Amino acid sequence: MANGASELNWDDIRAKAIAGQRPPEWPTDVRAISIEGLSLFGLDSRYQLHFDGKRLLIEKRLDLTWWQTLLAAMASVSALIIAAIEVLRFCGYGAS
Repeated sequence: MANGASELNWDDIRAKAIAGQRPPEWPTDVRAISIEGLSLFGLDSRYQLHFDGKRLLIEKRLDLTWWQTLLAAMASVSALIIAAIEVLRFCGYGAS
Protein backbone atom coordinates (compact mmCIF):
# COMPACT_ATOMS: atom_id res chain seq x y z
CA MET A 1 0.00 0.00 0.00
CA ALA A 2 0.98 3.64 -0.29
CA ASN A 3 3.05 5.39 2.38
CA GLY A 4 4.49 2.11 3.66
CA ALA A 5 1.27 0.99 5.34
CA SER A 6 0.86 -2.78 5.51
CA GLU A 7 -2.13 -4.58 4.03
CA LEU A 8 -4.70 -5.65 6.61
CA ASN A 9 -5.41 -9.34 6.97
CA TRP A 10 -9.22 -9.30 7.06
CA ASP A 11 -9.49 -13.03 7.78
CA ASP A 12 -7.32 -12.54 10.87
CA ILE A 13 -9.41 -9.53 11.95
CA ARG A 14 -12.63 -11.55 11.53
CA ALA A 15 -11.14 -14.40 13.58
CA LYS A 16 -10.33 -12.00 16.43
CA ALA A 17 -13.56 -9.90 16.23
CA ILE A 18 -15.00 -11.29 19.46
CA ALA A 19 -13.39 -10.41 22.79
CA GLY A 20 -12.59 -13.19 25.23
CA GLN A 21 -14.68 -11.79 28.06
CA ARG A 22 -18.03 -10.09 28.45
CA PRO A 23 -19.84 -8.45 31.35
CA PRO A 24 -21.56 -11.15 33.43
CA GLU A 25 -24.92 -9.31 33.44
CA TRP A 26 -25.20 -9.49 29.62
CA PRO A 27 -27.37 -12.19 28.04
CA THR A 28 -25.37 -15.36 27.40
CA ASP A 29 -25.66 -15.08 23.61
CA VAL A 30 -24.26 -11.50 23.53
CA ARG A 31 -20.49 -11.24 23.19
CA ALA A 32 -18.20 -8.23 23.39
CA ILE A 33 -16.41 -6.90 20.31
CA SER A 34 -12.63 -6.81 20.44
CA ILE A 35 -10.53 -3.81 19.39
CA GLU A 36 -9.67 -5.69 16.18
CA GLY A 37 -13.39 -6.31 15.58
CA LEU A 38 -14.09 -2.57 15.50
CA SER A 39 -12.30 -2.46 12.14
CA LEU A 40 -15.23 -4.40 10.68
CA PHE A 41 -17.62 -1.49 11.28
CA GLY A 42 -18.07 1.02 8.47
CA LEU A 43 -20.31 3.80 7.17
CA ASP A 44 -21.62 4.24 3.66
CA SER A 45 -22.11 7.56 1.83
CA ARG A 46 -25.45 8.06 3.62
CA TYR A 47 -23.86 7.34 7.02
CA GLN A 48 -25.66 4.02 7.43
CA LEU A 49 -23.85 1.59 9.69
CA HIS A 50 -22.38 -1.64 8.29
CA PHE A 51 -20.67 -4.58 9.97
CA ASP A 52 -18.36 -6.71 7.83
CA GLY A 53 -19.91 -5.25 4.70
CA LYS A 54 -23.52 -5.92 5.70
CA ARG A 55 -25.85 -3.02 6.52
CA LEU A 56 -27.17 -3.08 10.06
CA LEU A 57 -30.88 -2.48 10.49
CA ILE A 58 -31.59 -0.20 13.42
CA GLU A 59 -35.25 -0.03 14.40
CA LYS A 60 -37.05 2.17 16.84
CA ARG A 61 -40.43 0.69 17.59
CA LEU A 62 -43.26 2.60 19.21
CA ASP A 63 -45.36 0.28 21.33
CA LEU A 64 -48.48 1.87 22.77
CA THR A 65 -50.63 0.50 25.55
CA TRP A 66 -54.30 -0.14 24.75
CA TRP A 67 -55.41 3.15 26.28
CA GLN A 68 -52.75 5.13 24.40
CA THR A 69 -53.95 3.51 21.17
CA LEU A 70 -57.55 4.39 22.06
CA LEU A 71 -56.63 8.03 22.78
CA ALA A 72 -54.67 8.27 19.52
CA ALA A 73 -57.61 6.84 17.56
CA MET A 74 -60.04 9.25 19.24
CA ALA A 75 -57.76 12.20 18.48
CA SER A 76 -57.47 11.12 14.84
CA VAL A 77 -61.22 10.75 14.43
CA SER A 78 -61.77 14.13 16.09
CA ALA A 79 -59.26 15.78 13.76
CA LEU A 80 -60.99 14.25 10.72
CA ILE A 81 -64.42 15.43 11.90
CA ILE A 82 -63.15 18.97 12.49
CA ALA A 83 -61.46 18.97 9.08
CA ALA A 84 -64.71 17.85 7.42
CA ILE A 85 -66.68 20.56 9.23
CA GLU A 86 -64.20 23.22 8.14
CA VAL A 87 -64.34 22.05 4.51
CA LEU A 88 -68.15 22.22 4.60
CA ARG A 89 -68.01 25.71 6.11
CA PHE A 90 -65.59 26.81 3.41
CA CYS A 91 -67.96 25.48 0.74
CA GLY A 92 -70.81 27.53 2.22
CA TYR A 93 -72.73 24.86 4.10
CA GLY A 94 -73.87 25.81 7.58
CA ALA A 95 -73.16 29.49 7.05
CA SER A 96 -75.45 31.86 8.95
